[in-house]
Amino acid sequence: MERPIGGVAALSGYLPLAGHLFSEATPGGRRTPIFMAHGEFDSVVPPVMAARSAEVISQVDPAMIARTYPMDHELCQEEMHDLAAFLRNIAERAAS
Repeated sequence: MERPIGGVAALSGYLPLAGHLFSEATPGGRRTPIFMAHGEFDSVVPPVMAARSAEVISQVDPAMIARTYPMDHELCQEEMHDLAAFLRNIAERAAS
């Protein structure tokens, strides 16, 4: 994409094609805000996969936000609070 999109929220996921990120990330894509959250005890997507994905993404977008929470493959109140703050920040920047 040539222009950044509003933002990306990745919950309990990973970047399966991480090797393509550097060659395919456009300048606009590199300006897209990213929030990545994962459970420390995720039994579906291993936490190490999420951590490696966050490391790769942060090399393209140092401003990305990566958080872990003491949970399995689920949602928790703290995660939803952090996600809401991320979305409010995006909305505030768009309004100014």
